[in-house]
Amino acid sequence: MAESEPVYIITGASKGIGLETLKYFCTIPGYIITVSRSIPDELSQILNKNQKKICHFLGNIEDPEISDVIIETVEKRGGKIDALIHNAGLAPIAQIKDIDVDIWKRLFDVNFFSIVDLTQKALPYLRKAKGRVLFVSSGAAVKSKIGWSTYCCSKACVNMYTKVLSQEEPDIYTLAIRPGVVNTPMQEYIRNNCQNGFTKEDCELFKGYEKNKQLRDPKEPASILFNLAQLSNKVPADCNGEFVSIDDERLASFKTFVTPKP
Repeated sequence: MAESEPVYIITGASKGIGLETLKYFCTIPGYIITVSRSIPDELSQILNKNQKKICHFLGNIEDPEISDVIIETVEKRGGKIDALIHNAGLAPIAQIKDIDVDIWKRLFDVNFFSIVDLTQKALPYLRKAKGRVLFVSSGAAVKSKIGWSTYCCSKACVNMYTKVLSQEEPDIYTLAIRPGVVNTPMQEYIRNNCQNGFTKEDCELFKGYEKNKQLRDPKEPASILFNLAQLSNKVPADCNGEFVSIDDERLASFKTFVTPKP
């Protein structure tokens, strides 16, 4: 293993955007460290085919021991990180009157504090590579929605964290992306559980995305994450620290997959 080998970290790699991002990275040189709380069949097949290329940790991303073993692996692979992609997250549906504070804490442990912990531990290795930290955020960070308070608030924190990180760590490029409405298990969860807190109008809206074939293929945001993560690709400086839609013209050259129109 050469010391210059690229090292990439992807959280929430078991499905959706995280899984599609992993697939992209399997096509180029480099070592990939992944985390997920489950190993579905498709991920299992990828891991079996890439045993020398991928180091996968099964566990809860909010567990500090997970971030510790990730960093130990980084040190064994040359002590640098080219890109850290924060994708893991939960999006439960319930209204504020029904959400105990312990649920808020659990949600923030997954969606926000796991990011804080792993990023802080990764900073020396990101600085060494002049690497990149990429966050999968959400439109919910900037648009409130009845029944989604925990998700909205946690993603808003991610956006501000992105901004401050870019100011404090000028040698590390940071970006939070707004992926749009993507055909992932989260969308299926919303359709099946929206009655637990969403308005009737929002339930119809989210069910309509699938019915009317308006969901993006997860390969689309994954292609942007994949291309942004490669240090050989020059990134737009005016996006550093920002929350940017994948449809933003500044990211057009990084979107190498576009969801086919129905």
